[in-house]
Amino acid sequence: MTNTTFPIVRVYLQLNKSSPDPIGFGNVSGFYGPGAWSAWLLTSCASWYNLIYRQTGFDANSWVYVIVLNGAAVDHLRHIHTMSALRVASDASWKTEAASVGSSLIVTWWGLFGLLSQRMS
Repeated sequence: MTNTTFPIVRVYLQLNKSSPDPIGFGNVSGFYGPGAWSAWLLTSCASWYNLIYRQTGFDANSWVYVIVLNGAAVDHLRHIHTMSALRVASDASWKTEAASVGSSLIVTWWGLFGLLSQRMS
């Protein structure tokens, strides 16, 4: 086996909400903030606890988890539609939807991963 080294690539992305805001961090909903993430993580942990120790299937925690996941998925589709409509219309502001699309995609992806892992266990 050879010793393979990978070069370190540093990417600078300005993460502020003041102008200029090229990808729209100022447009991201508070639904994806740290408080919502911690509440969502606690709900996920509670549904895992119920699944592991009580074996009763879906409980109230799991339903809240699924409802939040569906809300993030709907928001993701809405932002993708807005971004693609602006791009088709040749509006230069279509890139300002990128942060909203990314944040909703992350919540949807991790939520789907957690939901599928619970269903498979």
